[in-house]
Amino acid sequence: MNLVACLNYYTKLNPGATWSISETYESLNWLSADIAKPTFEQLESYMPFVNIELFKNNIDIKVAKLLNETAKNRGYSDSQSVLSYLLSSNAQWKLEAETFSNWRDQIWEHVYIEYMSIDVGGSIPDEDQFIATLPQIVWPQGA
Repeated sequence: MNLVACLNYYTKLNPGATWSISETYESLNWLSADIAKPTFEQLESYMPFVNIELFKNNIDIKVAKLLNETAKNRGYSDSQSVLSYLLSSNAQWKLEAETFSNWRDQIWEHVYIEYMSIDVGGSIPDEDQFIATLPQIVWPQGA
């Protein structure tokens, strides 16, 4: 069990809860007199929710990295840079920006559908395998 992640989750549910810890539940120093210290079993019961949050956070980071790397591989500094050409008067640059924007939207739609599936009880997939299932960009010809 990821004790610190479970404690962070408990703190989200109980704003104002404060604590310090070295490594184990036994070393947990509960600092909130007005909020009950959770039992180990209670914290352990949060693990499925913590795993969902960790998956979503990691996927958000990996998708942002994928978007930026894809833009860089095309010669842009990052994803924001390519998107800045959406209103360009240069038809080729505008087309690349539109292609990237549409692809980005497809990716996030895919991601959010997976998040909804997990939220209603679906299993959490392997992160790298999930990223591999995301749509691939197809750049316009002549670019």
